[in-house]
Amino acid sequence: MDYTSVFLNDPIHGDGIAPNLLTDLGDIGRFVAHIICEGRTLNIYVYTFGDVLNESEIYQNAEELSGEKPEATPVC
Repeated sequence: MDYTSVFLNDPIHGDGIAPNLLTDLGDIGRFVAHIICEGRTLNIYVYTFGDVLNESEIYQNAEELSGEKPEATPVC
C-alpha cells in the first residue's frame, strides 16, 4: 500500500464520516479552463471537486482496489 498513496498514511479524524472534496489531477485543466471562461468567477475564490467521499469510504475504496488493507490510525 505504501507504493500507491501517501494520502493513506494520514490518520482517520474522529469517526471518519466528515466529507472530503477530491479532485483527480486529470480534471484540473478542465476546471481551470471553465473558471477562466466564466465571468462570474472573476476576483472570487472558487472551489472545485470531482467527488465527495468521507475518510472511511476512501480507505474502503483503497482496500477494494489494491487488495490490501491500509492501516487506519484514528485521531480523536
